[in-house]
Formats: sequence, structure tokens, C-alpha cells
Amino acid sequence: MDLILINPYPEAAKGINEGTIEPPLGLTYLAAIARERGHSIDLIDANALKIKAVDLCDHIMSVNPALVGISTNIVTHPAGIELVAILRTAGFGGLVILGGPLPSALAEYCLNSTEADAVVMGEGEETLIEILANVNADSREPFRNVRGCLWQSRDAGNVREQPRPLIEDLNSLPTPAWDLLPPFSYYKSRARRRPIGAFICSRGCPYQCTYCNKSVFGSRYRFYSVERALKEVRMLVDGFKIHQIDILDDNLTLNLDWAKEFFRGMIPFGLAINLQNGIRADLCDEELLDLMKAAGVFKISLGVESGSPEIQLRIKKKLILERVLQTTGWARKRGIVVYGNFILGLPYDSAETMLQTINFAIKMDPDAATFNYLLPLPGSEVWTEIERHGKFLFQLDDPAPTGFYGSGISYWLPGMNIEEVTTYYRLAYRRFYLRPKKIIGLLLRSLHPGEFIWLIQTILGVLGLPIPTGPRYWLPASRRIKLKSSPPVDKLIS
Repeated sequence: MDLILINPYPEAAKGINEGTIEPPLGLTYLAAIARERGHSIDLIDANALKIKAVDLCDHIMSVNPALVGISTNIVTHPAGIELVAILRTAGFGGLVILGGPLPSALAEYCLNSTEADAVVMGEGEETLIEILANVNADSREPFRNVRGCLWQSRDAGNVREQPRPLIEDLNSLPTPAWDLLPPFSYYKSRARRRPIGAFICSRGCPYQCTYCNKSVFGSRYRFYSVERALKEVRMLVDGFKIHQIDILDDNLTLNLDWAKEFFRGMIPFGLAINLQNGIRADLCDEELLDLMKAAGVFKISLGVESGSPEIQLRIKKKLILERVLQTTGWARKRGIVVYGNFILGLPYDSAETMLQTINFAIKMDPDAATFNYLLPLPGSEVWTEIERHGKFLFQLDDPAPTGFYGSGISYWLPGMNIEEVTTYYRLAYRRFYLRPKKIIGLLLRSLHPGEFIWLIQTILGVLGLPIPTGPRYWLPASRRIKLKSSPPVDKLIS
């Protein structure tokens, strides 16, 4: 086999929303382009399948691929480090590369802290194809002159190649290799209908929010044609019998005309649609919400972050808060569930600005609100500021890092009162949710069986309590690894 792509399972990680597990769509694009170019490949979503590193190692050693690619972020990176170490201890002789958000942002750290052969930075499709071609040609230095790579040379140490240009035409990419994922029943989110599929139809973000990492897709917004996006939806519906779509774009409505045409095209499918990653409240109007509702959108998320106009400017989000109230009202009037996402402990946050955020959340009154401690992301402006002027309260290689729903603040900057942030974090949840009207509304909005199960799993996961895994995880790891979402496998395990 030429290539195995891995999404690792962060078994020891804390503060993770176990009620929501989405497919690793980035890996499905890599798998698709490698397969299109004639390479023998596999994709293992160890996170969805709950496959431990030692079991992954056994499988990889038995298959003996020429190349293993591991995608990691700030939460899954320790699991990636563990897998690389176990592979090398077991004597794996193939090449190991790291990619994804964290390696793209901190390439030197990732290469120096593991026994990986190279790090792929940014969009990986063309970079991977060049590496595979060099490997198949028995090149002694398969990463040399491959743009987007940082690699270890025996003679010259770490070698950083030129950056890889962004992909200009997303329509040129092959459709994702969804068939190599586990059965879609292994994925979870707020569900009105099952099974749930997921896709993205754009990349890049022109906004400059200081807490965001754009190391993979960059700052330039690129998007599918509407025809290409609807083609992928049709493939999910016809090929995989999907009844709900989770759309994972960071900026789905940046081009408002495009978004309206897309949702018009979605109406005939009759799907339930979850805008999982959210939209900006100022990139929405009533016509769009009417089209969303007609297409089956039952939930949107609005990234607010702070209810303080001052902090909005400092974090460069520059969101007009009145537009948040307006869009929330429009959506709820149409029966669309609204989530509000907030961050406490942002740089320059004070008792006054955090109280403003809590009060604004109550005034906005979304169906649900999440209040998160700021988790500094490598590659973000906040990360650089902490490196220069503050200190981190966690280690990137810690086997139990804190996720977005962690139990404590993860950094310090001058003037920051950590105890004060913790106090307002707890106050936010108490004041927002411990209102009879909100409790009743939350339960009524979650009466659908799939949504109620999601709600319970989310609460258990955030509180760090065990979640029953169910009989599908009782299969031996070797059998779970081989489960795929392709129709023959679905019939076999149903």
C-alpha cells in the first residue's frame, strides 16, 4: 500500500464535546486526490472509531505502507506524537508525515518533537501528490524541492521548502473519499434525522480575528460553484442515503448571493440541515433565512465571542452587536434554533467586559449559549502575544490537554486575573441557564429523540463524565479499522 491517512483518537484529552464528532473532511480530500492519481490508499478515522495508538500500530505494521500521514490539531496532537513514537519503536520503516492545523502553524516544533520525517504545511493535496510520486520513484530525498514541506535532511538538518500556493479552483478537486470513512452512524451532532453527512464548499477567511488560526486555508476566500456544491450533496443523498447535512464551512454566507442560490438549490432534497460551524450575524438577511428555512436548516450558530464593543475591536472581529440581536430575532421567528458562542478570558477582558458579555448573552437570548475559556491556537495573533508577553499554562505534548470546554484558563497575560475569569465563567452558565424560561425552552427544543440524545451526551462530555459507547464499539479494533461507509459495508454491518 502507498499511503494510510490517520485522524488520531485523543483518548486522554479532556474538555471535549463528546456529543459532536464530525468527519475529518480534510483527509477525505487528500485520500480522493491520491486515489485519483492511481495510488493505493486507506483512511482511518481513529477518533470516530476509538482506535488506540497501539492498535493502529499493529494494523499499520501488518499493511506496511510506504507513507503514513497523520493530521493533528491542538487537542489531537499528543495522540499523534504517541502514534509516531509507537511506530518507530515497533520498527516501522516507512515515512511518516504530519499535517493539519497545528503542524501547519508550528512546523519546527512538530518536526523536532517527534520522529516524523516531514511536516506538510497548508493545503496538502498537491504536496502529498508530489511526495507520493517521489516515493514511488525511490527518491532518496522525497521531500526535497516539494513546496509546503519542512523535512529533516541527514546533512543539513531541518530544511524548509518554499510555501505551497493556495488552490485557486476548488472545483478542480475530486469529490471527497467519503467511502473510506467509518459508517456515518459513527458520527454525532445535534440530529433531527439520521444518518448525518458533512461537507464544506469553501476555504479561507478574510477576517483577522486574533484568536483564530488560518495556517491551513489562509486569508483568501475561495468557494465551489453552486453546481459543484449541489453535486456533492446529491452524491451524499443518493450514494450514502444521508438525511441530514452538517455544513462545516467557516464562512458559508460570506458571499450572500452565492449562499442564497445554494439554499434555493437545496430545497428539493428535503434534508435536515445543521450549520454546525456558524455564520456571522452581519452576513445574513431575512431573504437568506427564508431560503434556509425552506431548505431544511433547523439550527444556526452565531459566533459572538464578546458582548463588549471595546473587546470586539481589540480582537478584530468588529461585529456590530445590534446585528446579532436582529439576526437572532429573525431566525427564531422562523423556528430556527439559534446558538450563541462566547469566549471569556480574551486578552484585555476585565470584570466589566466579561459582565457585558454575560448580559449581552441574556439579552440576545439564543436557544443555547456556550461560554468557553479562550484556548490559544498556534498560528493565531493571540498565541504570538502570549509567547512574547505572557505564559502558557499547558504543554502541547501533554497527553491530557484542555479542549474548548476545559475546566480552566490556559494562559496568562499581564493584567489578567485568572481567578476573576473563572468566577465569571461559572457566573455565565448560572445566569444564562438557571432561568425557568430557559430550562423549559431548552427541553422543548430538544424533544426530538436525536437531539435529546445529543444534549445528554454533550452535557456528560463537557462535565467529564463517562458516555456509554454502545455495542458498535464492542467489535475488536482490527475489525473496526476495516469498517467503511461504502454501501456494501453498510449492508454488511446493518
